[in-house]
Amino acid sequence: MKDSDPVLVLLDQLCQTRGYRVDKGGPGEKAVAEFVADQLRKHDWLRVEVEDLGQGFYNVLAFDGDPSDVEFLVVGHIDTVTPSPGWTHDEYTTDGTNYYALGSVDTRGGIAAALDAIGKVGRTNKVAYLFYGDEEVSFLGMHEFVRRHPDISPKFGLSVCGGKGEAYLGWRGCTEIEFLFEGVSGHASRSWAGANAAEAVACVMEAVRLACVQYPGEMKTAANIAAVHVGSLDIGSDAYLMGRQLPPPIKNIANKIPNIGWTLLDIRPGDQGVNAKFVERVARNTLAAWNAAKEYSVVLTVHTNFEMPAYVADKQKVDWLFQLFQSVHEGRVSPPGTTGFLDATLISSMHGTQFMCLSPAGDNGHAADEFVNMASVIRYRDAMIELLNRYKT
Repeated sequence: MKDSDPVLVLLDQLCQTRGYRVDKGGPGEKAVAEFVADQLRKHDWLRVEVEDLGQGFYNVLAFDGDPSDVEFLVVGHIDTVTPSPGWTHDEYTTDGTNYYALGSVDTRGGIAAALDAIGKVGRTNKVAYLFYGDEEVSFLGMHEFVRRHPDISPKFGLSVCGGKGEAYLGWRGCTEIEFLFEGVSGHASRSWAGANAAEAVACVMEAVRLACVQYPGEMKTAANIAAVHVGSLDIGSDAYLMGRQLPPPIKNIANKIPNIGWTLLDIRPGDQGVNAKFVERVARNTLAAWNAAKEYSVVLTVHTNFEMPAYVADKQKVDWLFQLFQSVHEGRVSPPGTTGFLDATLISSMHGTQFMCLSPAGDNGHAADEFVNMASVIRYRDAMIELLNRYKT
């Protein structure tokens, strides 16, 4: 890649700088955060800040002026998922059309395009950059940005995350909820002498799932029962803490009525009515009906880990941005009702920022043989140049 367009050289350097979670065996984000910050520091009109978020997570911010005057914000996450097995292409190689590497399309291609464009345009005014951490799991970087910098309230934003060269002008929300069902143990031969937490889990979770997916709305809701653990627990429930995506230390005892059930529910709401309160109400009403007329009852504890709203852009307001990147998306728009969650919502919901999310074309994000189309990265860089020229001083 050394004789390639400078944006492709940057892409290769970014991808070769690993940045996935320490608790998954990765190096964390420090090296990639430092690389991005060093690229930004080459431009004396930018004030660059690196924020250590702890546990190997970092945010990199850059401002071309007063942060409170920012009108346009470019965002992109610096972390990747953990490497997947089954690669058939050598990493950091090209077949002449595509470049193969973990994170190449999600989302190092867009970051490389932005970094290269900054130097080619020169000094701008009222533009800021946020290259942030922990997007792939807990959204820590974006949460910390909006918490630490409430004064940064851009009118428009571009997220370089999107995938496959399709524009995202809206996306569903994301809600994660844990449920703890506490039943009454007893011998399996006398089912009436206890309250079976496993049976309560089966009844309640199916009712919740159906209530979510059948909820009317412009965007269809998806409800994913991500994990179910049931069995017997000897210690009291007060020795177990919810909110960590971790089940209690459950034992499998075949001849005992299971007294503990734990489930993790991942919901992608397509309507504001599908919120944590709605889900909890359905769960409690269903459990109350299940408990009725039984001698022993199951008790339910509900914990919402996070609840992110959906987002739909004002298409008239973002049309200028959409048109600028026509060479990248070629008119392709991802239907909001089929998307995953994008954490730019945390900015738009706070400030009314109009966002478009778009990455260069590519595929296999989060999987083996992830690649980005090299010509699309160059077109993305060129469109970014046009964008920044609008704010050139």
